[in-house]
Amino acid sequence: MSQLLNTDAVQEAIGYPFTAKFLKDTLGVAPVKQEKRAMFWDRGQLPTICDRAAEFFSAQGDAIRKGGVTAKAAPASQAAIDFDDDDEEL
Repeated sequence: MSQLLNTDAVQEAIGYPFTAKFLKDTLGVAPVKQEKRAMFWDRGQLPTICDRAAEFFSAQGDAIRKGGVTAKAAPASQAAIDFDDDDEEL
């Protein structure tokens, strides 16, 4: 009998955070079952997920090395926000 894994279980098994959308749309590994918004993959799909993730990240690395993809700059630091309702100093 096959063992179904939700997205959290796939993440735990692989040791890397993936979204269901990434697994399905980017890696092209379709879930074997869906209940409402929850998607499930078969444990037997883990090697395919790992192989496709490795190919994806390798291609991203190649593109970065060739200058085709640039890393996004970190957001500028934001000013501190005062959540205190009164303006008294502590």
